[in-house]
Amino acid sequence: MKELVFNIADIFNSKTTGGCLSQYEATSFHIPAYQRGYKWATGPNGAVTVLLNDLWHAFEKQEDEYYLQYITVKPLQLADDCHYLEVIDGQQRLTTLSILLSVLNLLQVDTDDSGNIACKKLDYAIRANFFDEFIYSQEKLAEVVDTNWDEFIAEDRERLDRQDIYYLYGAVKECDSFFVDKSKLLHDFKAYLFKHVKLIVNSVEQHIVSETVFKNLNSNKVPLSEVELIKALFITRVGRDKVKSSDSHFREVMEVRLGLSRTWEDIQQWAQSNAITSFYFDDKGSSLHELLKLTAL
Repeated sequence: MKELVFNIADIFNSKTTGGCLSQYEATSFHIPAYQRGYKWATGPNGAVTVLLNDLWHAFEKQEDEYYLQYITVKPLQLADDCHYLEVIDGQQRLTTLSILLSVLNLLQVDTDDSGNIACKKLDYAIRANFFDEFIYSQEKLAEVVDTNWDEFIAEDRERLDRQDIYYLYGAVKECDSFFVDKSKLLHDFKAYLFKHVKLIVNSVEQHIVSETVFKNLNSNKVPLSEVELIKALFITRVGRDKVKSSDSHFREVMEVRLGLSRTWEDIQQWAQSNAITSFYFDDKGSSLHELLKLTAL
């Protein structure tokens, strides 16, 4: 049975059985034509900067697990007979992580020979691959780092002067500047990133229309709460453990998960009743969240 949660090292792994790509017999992640361009901004409140700060904060605290929410993918075989994982949701995260890993590899070229695990792992449907040309090549990436925007687009303004490329360029510059005063800790940070930073991978069946899933996910997007995350991991892992411990068929596993889901809903309904909420949790916003904190303690 395929895994649900992967650390960063295994998200881009297409070689060993523990890798996300290898479990689907895929060579890379495919960014389809219906996806929007890359738009993660930099600056104090930009998504790239926020992600870098959050990752560094988790590294300093040595949190055992740091989750970047989830990505939604679908196994895909294109005309060239190559197998991919089509990215329905999570393009921005995967793109930013690919840039981050490439910059880290550039900055550690003299001290770390492990290579760039993200290299050649993003494939785009509608345009020449910016990553193949400017990110995966250390020589080209070094030029991007040392060049301002006007100089960067000067040689091919018609092709490069585009909004998504501007944001990609900005992410490269932001990653490089973020690590200026952190060079002595880069090796440890990279090791932490590989092992402890994780993504939840939600895979949909091949017969499902990708554009429909994408529209549903993005029309009314609500962040995954901690309570929802715990519920999803708990129910999924229990079902997976049952498969490992017996010869249960798929229907039996689903019955176990359904029973757990009903029990969870019963607990949630009890925790959110007026009497319980006011007496035990001082009318806090999520009584189930408070109950889970008590359980953890």
